Amino acid sequence: IHMASKISVLKRESKSFIDDVHIDGKHAGSIVSFNDSVDIYQFSLHASSIKGAIGDLDANGRTSLYDSIAASVNHMANFQSEQGMMSKPAVVITFTDGKENESSNSKSDVQSAIDDIGFYPHNGCWHFIVPVGKKVNKSKLKSLCQNDYGEVVDDANSVHDLGTIFKALLIRVGKLAVEKGMVKKSGNKVKGKAIRKEIDYARIVPLAYILNLDISSSMSNSA
Repeated sequence: IHMASKISVLKRESKSFIDDVHIDGKHAGSIVSFNDSVDIYQFSLHASSIKGAIGDLDANGRTSLYDSIAASVNHMANFQSEQGMMSKPAVVITFTDGKENESSNSKSDVQSAIDDIGFYPHNGCWHFIVPVGKKVNKSKLKSLCQNDYGEVVDDANSVHDLGTIFKALLIRVGKLAVEKGMVKKSGNKVKGKAIRKEIDYARIVPLAYILNLDISSSMSNSA
């Protein structure tokens, strides 16, 4: 039996997440990918463009995890200030299946980048790291994230779980944004019974998100 590669499952799961939550014009999304270097794709309001960027991803090289996180939060901050979206929720979801081994940024450089921008939950900015696999050093990731620098979401047993987890994180942010009053309660859209399905929390809240995806060589292994 031919097993699908991790990169092909990651691409499928990421596209399925976008199909489920992205509403053109209401959400802005971007892809950042990392291996030996970090590639940053433009933000788009259109699901098709974001899925096109995902379709281009290919697995090779090492793992510049820290560089990618610093690049992602800066990319988000620049987009928000250019678009006047500072008051809208911002979410960076970093996926990795391996150890940091290629960055020029250190852990403290990443934390400084987050500090400089103020990319914290109390400012309506969330950074999640979703690790998968035995090679990930989770204690290092948790140490990077402590004190509001992010949150390690250790729920994935394999890359097959990623779409569901990405979606759950956006729903959670949508709920928090509603509770924080970041979303104007227009009509009945956000009130109690109007939200029948959990997913609606991700869909009714205008927000910007980045999927920061590990495409190092280990992602070419079978899922």
